[in-house]
Amino acid sequence: MEEKIIVSPETKESFKARELKKIEELKVLSDKTRLKILKTLSQKPFYPRGLSIKLGIHEQKVYYHLHLLKKHSFIGEEKSEGNLKRYKTKPVAYCLIPKFAEKAESNLKNFFPSPPEILKGFTKEGEINSKIIVGATYPHGKFKKGSKSGYLSGEIAALLGKYGASKEKLIYTDEELTEKEKKDNLIIIGGLYVNTLQGEINGSLPIRFDENGTKIISTISGEEYVDPDCGFICKSINPFDKEKEIIVIAGLESISTRAGVFAFKYNIDRINKGNMYKRKVKGKVIKCMENKESIFLE
Repeated sequence: MEEKIIVSPETKESFKARELKKIEELKVLSDKTRLKILKTLSQKPFYPRGLSIKLGIHEQKVYYHLHLLKKHSFIGEEKSEGNLKRYKTKPVAYCLIPKFAEKAESNLKNFFPSPPEILKGFTKEGEINSKIIVGATYPHGKFKKGSKSGYLSGEIAALLGKYGASKEKLIYTDEELTEKEKKDNLIIIGGLYVNTLQGEINGSLPIRFDENGTKIISTISGEEYVDPDCGFICKSINPFDKEKEIIVIAGLESISTRAGVFAFKYNIDRINKGNMYKRKVKGKVIKCMENKESIFLE
């Protein structure tokens, strides 16, 4: 069965749909009794005898209608007691696309919900409009360190995928990123020890590392954080192109970078509210806890 996707213009919800191509299929669905059976089976699976009793239809007629529905793949069956079979519906919608139908212009925004405020620009009208940057795994940069956090890029990619699609490469290492590609919306994962790009933009961030990467400095609260379990999430203007933005998720250790990524993924509404000292700034300092969750320090 070839599946298609149909979109509700009111709710923007998308549904899997099966295209009906034969007149016999339309005839099967046009019968009121069979529609009642489909509606009943959509609530839970039934044996033919149970359908007969519930709908007040002779059991022999129920078998006849079930046969037609199964023949045209509108229902399935599951084995139960002995040779008895229960019948169930298939969780798809149905559509008819005649040859004379006019093709609609493809518009990805109909398939995806609007992104949260912090991701606006990073996904736009159903398309991912940004790149994810992780540190290379081998020793490199000023500190000759390799990143252990590359796998976290998948978590961010999955988050972006809720709000858009991408036909281009999405994830880059700091070593392969070109000067031209730096002038894009960027999501940078990892501290300046392991991600050289983070080191290049660090000084422009309202929450940043000191020059040695041994503590986090917040210019918003005036606080400094040295606990290795601390990390931060910060959105700012891209210093390589003032028309674009960056989001940095980094920690003093790989465990706190991981905590920052999961805090961003699962608490994005809270991050949208901004820093507790200055709400306009989308920046948070977090601390990784023993239970692998994280708390927000500002």
